[in-house]
Amino acid sequence: QLPFLPASIRIQPLDIAILLFNLSVVFNIFKQKPREKPLFFRESLIFLFFAALSLLINAFQIPFSDLLSALFYLVRLVNYFGFYFALSFLQTKQKIPLLRYLFYSGLTIGVFSLLQYLLVPDMRFLFSSGWDEHYFRAIGTFFDPAFNGLLLVLTLILVLPKILEKVDKKNMIF
Repeated sequence: QLPFLPASIRIQPLDIAILLFNLSVVFNIFKQKPREKPLFFRESLIFLFFAALSLLINAFQIPFSDLLSALFYLVRLVNYFGFYFALSFLQTKQKIPLLRYLFYSGLTIGVFSLLQYLLVPDMRFLFSSGWDEHYFRAIGTFFDPAFNGLLLVLTLILVLPKILEKVDKKNMIF
């Protein structure tokens, strides 16, 4: 939390790291010739436009501290969308096997989640340290079942087209 901002506004180190990463990639993009736009580029810009428009429409109806907080959330959202585009640029420019890295990361998260669930299913002992009571939930290494589940589902979405492609070739479904 920065001293000159309201308490509701917090800037995380991850936000700064992603912003610096995005800026470094943007400077590399300007050094090169124009290239094709990444997947969902236009749709993302439309979404961000309407997000900014809704903030602008409601700007005079909410207190300034809330407006400032909402503005920082919008900046964070733009920053994270930029991270997606920066990774997309790096994947096409440097031929980084990004999908393979994401798959192995998701697989690692799944293995650690399964180990945690099988070896220590009762995590209520962490309640005294300020954590939620997690009883028979896979919290993985994040100590958050919702975030852990989100990453597992995103990994499944990443792998599902490959699985369906192999199953379709065997004429088992569709």
